[in-house]
Amino acid sequence: MSDKFANNKFSVMAGSKEIVCDILFRFHSEETGKDYMAFTDHSKSKDESVNIFYATYDPNAESIDLAPIQTEQEWTMMRDITKKMQEDAAKTLVEQFRQAMGAGEGEPQAEEQKSEEE
Repeated sequence: MSDKFANNKFSVMAGSKEIVCDILFRFHSEETGKDYMAFTDHSKSKDESVNIFYATYDPNAESIDLAPIQTEQEWTMMRDITKKMQEDAAKTLVEQFRQAMGAGEGEPQAEEQKSEEE
């Protein structure tokens, strides 16, 4: 069976329109026994942020059959994972920026300014 999530993308039909979605992350929860996915179709919300959708799915199914998150525990888990991934991505971007600017590892060093009163 070919990987239905090749290149971390999949398509769904909305009426006669094909919508291509990018998978942000997938994982299996030992606690719930379910497989989860976060994905986006790059649509935007009223505040202009990109919409992220969450669903359960069967990784062994022939087709992509997404099912809704059912419990508050699952919603909390998905929000926590998304927040952690966003924080990790932000840290990575900051570190890459520092390296590109020549600051290297760690925090940039700031010089202390002495007041004239000292």
